[in-house]
Amino acid sequence: MKYLIGEKKRQEKVVALISGGMDSTISLAWATDVWSPKNITAVSILYGQTHEVELASAKKIASLAGVEHLVLRESALSELKGSALLDRGIDVNLKIDGLPATFVPSRNLLFLSIASAVAYRKGARNIVLGAGQADWTGYPDTRDNSLKLSQCALSSCLGKEVTVWTPCMWLTKAEEIELMKDLGKLDWLKFTYSCYRGGKKSCGSCPSCRKRIQAFKEARVIDPIEYEVDLDWSGCERIT
Repeated sequence: MKYLIGEKKRQEKVVALISGGMDSTISLAWATDVWSPKNITAVSILYGQTHEVELASAKKIASLAGVEHLVLRESALSELKGSALLDRGIDVNLKIDGLPATFVPSRNLLFLSIASAVAYRKGARNIVLGAGQADWTGYPDTRDNSLKLSQCALSSCLGKEVTVWTPCMWLTKAEEIELMKDLGKLDWLKFTYSCYRGGKKSCGSCPSCRKRIQAFKEARVIDPIEYEVDLDWSGCERIT
């Protein structure tokens, strides 16, 4: 996704939400191409998710990016349960009330609120989020309209303009991989984690793993992470 960003805007400070997954990693890579890493603060949030293994990925990626990294804890969501990402007893393949069982209500809004508080203290006017609609998984809080409304609410609550940047919004997962290739940071994907089950190796069968595998095959790139299952990568190139 190409944005027209003026030179003055490029000198501003930024807060980037990173989980250790592909979308947020690619969004952070894009941010380091637009802004100086010294102006970026990466924020990861522990909210009781079953796959906290992502945090190790987030730490590694922040280190690769050369940015400050804050790990914050938000326990309210963990108390509510009701999502497969918060309760291992819920099947990640189910749908609940027509939405994926992995949906965590208002998660992005809460994360953006936390990021905006960090931004306020850091004197930042920009927040980068790895949400996407073109490859929409069924989460209403990843939609472009939802995030634009969130941006308006945050700006109003802070009393100053805040811009929420979503570089992956209109990209498919395969196009995100192509973006990383264009940015020269394809090797960062070796350290990302996407599996909903939270094991040492990615399961290869949950909705997130299946979508990731499909994306790498469409981009004709071999996914560099380990899976519990054997996969056919014929016709794909290896990340070096």
